[in-house]
Amino acid sequence: AGSGENLIRLQKNTLKIGLASNEWNWELFNGKGGLPKYEHRALLAMYKGDWHWGCRKTFAGNTIYDFKGKRFSFGPKGGGSYGMIKYALDALSLKFTDFDAKYLSVAESVNALKDGAIEGYFVGIGTPSSSFLDLATMPSGLKLVSLSAADIKKCNAKYNFLTETVIPANTYKGVDYEARGVGRWHYMVCRADLPEEAAYQITKALVEHHKDLMAVMVAAKSSTPENTIRQAVLPFHPGAEKYFREKGYLK
Repeated sequence: AGSGENLIRLQKNTLKIGLASNEWNWELFNGKGGLPKYEHRALLAMYKGDWHWGCRKTFAGNTIYDFKGKRFSFGPKGGGSYGMIKYALDALSLKFTDFDAKYLSVAESVNALKDGAIEGYFVGIGTPSSSFLDLATMPSGLKLVSLSAADIKKCNAKYNFLTETVIPANTYKGVDYEARGVGRWHYMVCRADLPEEAAYQITKALVEHHKDLMAVMVAAKSSTPENTIRQAVLPFHPGAEKYFREKGYLK
């Protein structure tokens, strides 16, 4: 299930814990974005969704503003990447209507970019992304478009859950430079009434079995207590807070 569905189920008490991205967490906790307010709690940051704004290497522009009026896929409406990019665009005084916006699935976006049916595609996803590994094999080659330092600062200043992301050089074939932008973290979250001991043990297990977690999800390499504390937009569940204090991560 996606972030939105997980949080709705959490609110309805048909789910006790779930994974949700920070723009959704921020919306639910603050009663924004059409969601009724519900004060859930954070356990652990699991991974970050990095800024992937891609196009064919032959595209003439080098900034996101060069895509105005161009056919561009932002992912399905209501999806995670759509939920994130709407805030980044707003912070930069841009709208979906500034583009010839398409709302295609990952597979549809990849095929459309390969076929020349769109000029570019955005997704906020863990690195490396299988869809961008695929796009990097295009005969034209893949170009990743970064945000400027000033634009990254604007995004974070308006929406603190949008934090800087860096895709290292050579992550994708033919892309021998860093790509910078903004992204958001995905957290393991829970109901506020989850028993303290349960929250403590879940947090402990996730932190102390980090290598096992990475074995099934490479993007979880950044799932650390330090990142959890630094990037949280929710209060911690008392059980998680107890663990972090015991281990010295929280003072």
